[in-house]
Amino acid sequence: MTVLESGSLIFVDEPGTALCEAPEAIAAIARGEMVVVVDDENRENGGDLTVSVDGTPTHGVTTGISAFDRATTIALALSGTTDDLQRPGHVFLLVARRGGLLVRNGHTEASVDLARLAGCRPAGVIVEIIGEHGHLQRLDSLVDFARTHGLRISSIEKLQAHLFAQKRAS
Repeated sequence: MTVLESGSLIFVDEPGTALCEAPEAIAAIARGEMVVVVDDENRENGGDLTVSVDGTPTHGVTTGISAFDRATTIALALSGTTDDLQRPGHVFLLVARRGGLLVRNGHTEASVDLARLAGCRPAGVIVEIIGEHGHLQRLDSLVDFARTHGLRISSIEKLQAHLFAQKRAS
């Protein structure tokens, strides 16, 4: 069982390794490490956003916005029941497309494919990394962020290439 720690969510909210290939990113995920995944910044987001949720007070969730509350909500979304969640909330659930990155090059599909390839439950947590001045970080600053924090960074395109190579080989 994988435990989601609220400290991980605090870490990714703080302002802020070289690019790695897909097999290295998969191995890092299998070891429980965080991996930053980037994509084409000019692409419009086409993900399947669903309802926002929070865990219920029964599980210790209060306002829903704290790292503890979000970590609890995510854990409940993965293994709880609908009675464990309330709507609206602060965690937005996404649904990956069947076929993953072989049919859509999105972060949702990348997170699920990485987890699956690493032998983990096919689910992921996606966050935007915000810089010191409140702007979303892009590739150059994400590479610096990854180096500073000892994280690996890969791309959707590299993971897609890995998956297509696996498909051709089978």
